Amino acid sequence: MHAWSQEDAAEMLAECIEAFEALAQDHDLKKAAKFARMLNNHSFGILTAWKHRISTGPLEGVNTRAKLIKRIGYGYKSFEYFALKLKAARPAPDQAQPDGDGASCACVGLQPGSGIDFGN
Repeated sequence: MHAWSQEDAAEMLAECIEAFEALAQDHDLKKAAKFARMLNNHSFGILTAWKHRISTGPLEGVNTRAKLIKRIGYGYKSFEYFALKLKAARPAPDQAQPDGDGASCACVGLQPGSGIDFGN
């Protein structure tokens, strides 16, 4: 079953929570009860994620690329060279996120104004 509206999604989530609560009660399953509580506690975030369809995939890709550069470049002589490697690995401007504020480097602790020119 697919939820096409926010109301449908909320109803489906409520049904899912009820099903897990019933399963937990009928079979004395503590893990199912815990999962139902977790769904109930996080229902606002779950429904918001469904509504806005925002993915963390691009951020995860940047983090993975930064970790790879760090692993390959173990022993770089200077932090500035490492920062340049990260800058070179950033997505092209046409592939960047809409804000385009250099966030791809900020996720690894490099902030604009830290003495390194990010080209922004």
